[in-house]
Amino acid sequence: GSDGLLQSAQAAVYLAEGRLDRIPIAKLEESWRKGGNPTFLVILRILEGRTQEALDISRVRIERSPLENPTRMFLGE
Repeated sequence: GSDGLLQSAQAAVYLAEGRLDRIPIAKLEESWRKGGNPTFLVILRILEGRTQEALDISRVRIERSPLENPTRMFLGE
């Protein structure tokens, strides 16, 4: 019922290719609001220079899933 894995895979491939314009940002945001993984959304926010927003997203995620490693890694950095 969810295409979160597909969106993450697309984001990873397009990020690796440097094609940030092709990443489905709106779908990633929608998925995150429904409780999905915000890892690529946080990466994109950091690349855009919106670090405070990325930290806010990470803090919300760490409250929901305190043992999730990618989120802990971003907050640790």
